[in-house]
Amino acid sequence: MKIGILTGASIRHNALASYLTHMGHEVIQFSETTSKPLEEDLSIKNYFDTVKEKEFQIFSEKKWNLNLENKVYLKKGDINLLPKLLDPLFTCERIIVFGASFIKDELYKKLCDIKTVNLHIGISPQYTGSGCNFWAMYDNNLEYVGGTIQTLSEKLDEGKILKYCYPEIDYTNFDPLMFSMNAVKATFEEVEDVLINYDDFIVNAKNNEADKLIRHSKIKDFNAEVIKSFYTQTFDLNEIELLRQ
Repeated sequence: MKIGILTGASIRHNALASYLTHMGHEVIQFSETTSKPLEEDLSIKNYFDTVKEKEFQIFSEKKWNLNLENKVYLKKGDINLLPKLLDPLFTCERIIVFGASFIKDELYKKLCDIKTVNLHIGISPQYTGSGCNFWAMYDNNLEYVGGTIQTLSEKLDEGKILKYCYPEIDYTNFDPLMFSMNAVKATFEEVEDVLINYDDFIVNAKNNEADKLIRHSKIKDFNAEVIKSFYTQTFDLNEIELLRQ
């Protein structure tokens, strides 16, 4: 199957393209790049350094790290301008949107004519916005740590639900950041099934019930005080699997 991925350029974004290539698909990866300012707050910098370490651990196997030939780099936000570099995307049989700029206008219309899924890292509609799994853990709602494979929508994170994906729970040595990164991995491992059996999943898709929202988070909500509070959490692992949707 020929799959196009609209995504970023971090370890996990590359891992998704690598995994689907490993599974025998022809993959074209369109990666948006951006230059982030240096983080001045040490606690925030240390947090993201730790997240990156977990990312390396989770995606260290070769199947997540193949050298891909079909990779196109675009400046953050340029995908909605429909540059010529994007033309090969419209030859794909399936498209995944994961960690890319919000899709809108003419690009959104074009993708609606192709079988496209959005990977939302978090359980929607309960957690939407930025850093959803972090905030689910912050709220001690570990049953809402996972991933949602959904249809593309005109509004952020409001697509129909095709499949929920959940990480395994290490009850003996629980590491919240590893748990969160395993949710990303679990979503990657489930998306191929949705792509192959897309029509069946569409028939059984569930509406995204906005009234079930618990938290819509923004980047500005994440700060040093929040991190300090997060690291003092005592996580309740009881009945997580029973509470999952």
